[in-house]
Amino acid sequence: MFFIIEFSTLEWYGFLGVLHQTSQVKQLTDFVIEYHYQHCQGENKYVDFFNAVVQKTTIMIAHWQAQGFAHGVMNTDNMSILGLTIDYEPFGFLETYHPKFICNHSDYEGRYSFDQQPNIALWNLSRLVDSLSSLINAKQAKAALNKYQNYLVESYSALMRQKFGLREKDKQDHALITQFFDVLYQHKKDYTNSLRQLSDVNKLAINTDFNDWIELHDKRISQENNHNRISMMNSVNPNYILRNYLAEVAIRKAEDDKDYTEIAILFDLLSKPFEVYKNMESYTYKTPDWAQGLEVSCSS
Repeated sequence: MFFIIEFSTLEWYGFLGVLHQTSQVKQLTDFVIEYHYQHCQGENKYVDFFNAVVQKTTIMIAHWQAQGFAHGVMNTDNMSILGLTIDYEPFGFLETYHPKFICNHSDYEGRYSFDQQPNIALWNLSRLVDSLSSLINAKQAKAALNKYQNYLVESYSALMRQKFGLREKDKQDHALITQFFDVLYQHKKDYTNSLRQLSDVNKLAINTDFNDWIELHDKRISQENNHNRISMMNSVNPNYILRNYLAEVAIRKAEDDKDYTEIAILFDLLSKPFEVYKNMESYTYKTPDWAQGLEVSCSS
C-alpha cells in the first residue's frame, strides 16, 4: 500500500487546535509510521520518524541541486513526508547556469529560485515539526533540524563527486567544483551540457574559458586511478533534459497539428536520459532565440 502524505496534511490538523493536535495528528503520524517508517518503534518513534523525514528530504533536495532541477512551487502542500518530488507545476531545469534561476513566472521575488530550494526545504521541515509539537518537544525538534545541513552537504557532495568522476573525498574538491561553476556562470555556459562534457575534457579544452580550470582538474584526477571514471560520469550526467522549448515544440505540434511524434521522441529520450541516440544531437542544443522568453506558470 502506498500513500502520498504532504507536510501540509499534518500542518492542517495542527492548525485546528489542541484537540486535533493530540488526536488526529497522532493518529495520522501512527498511520504513516505503520506503512512507511516501520523501523521507527519504541518510545522515541516520533523523533526517529521526523529524523527520517529530514534525511529523506535532504537527499531529495541534494538530487535536485545536483541535476539542476527547479521545482517552482515549494509550498508545504507540495512536499511529501516520503522525500519524493510531487505536484509538478512550473518546474524546469537549469539551462544556462544561473544559481538564481526562477522557473515560475509568478515567483516575482525569487522565493523558490534554484539556489533557495535548500533553505525553503528547511523552512518547510520547521513547519512540519511545529505540527508535531504534541509528539516531539522543542529540544528534540531543534536537534533534528540541526542535522539538516550536514545531511545535505554529505548527500550533495557525494553526488557531485560522482558527476566529476571522483571516488574519494579530497579537500581540493570544493574548489574544483566551485571554480567549475564560476566558469559556467561568468561565461553563460549550459549546465547540463558542460557536466556531460566532463567525460571528454578535450571537448571542454576547445573553449579557452576552461583553461585554468582544466589544470586544476588534471591535477586532481591524477591522484586517483579510477578506470571507471567515464562510465561513472555518463551514468549520472544526463545527455537529455526536458528543456522548455522542446516541450513547447511538442505541445504546439500536438495541439495545432495533431502530430504526437515529438511527444513520443521526448518520452523515449527522457526515459533513458543518459544514453546517446544517433541523430538526436539537436535535442541537446541550447534554447534558440525565439524561445528565450518562454515562461511557465501553475496554469501552463
